[in-house]
Amino acid sequence: MLENFGYRQIITLYRLRGFFSYLRGDKQWGEIKRVGFDAPDAPSA
Repeated sequence: MLENFGYRQIITLYRLRGFFSYLRGDKQWGEIKRVGFDAPDAPSA
């Protein structure tokens, strides 16, 4: 029961923030930089 205190308030703040962003016309996710799973190149010695 104790874990509900704070969680619901934070979720409500996130929802309000998203709602007001939507009303302002901000309907984009933004740019996400893609990264791969390849290992970085080893420096040449």
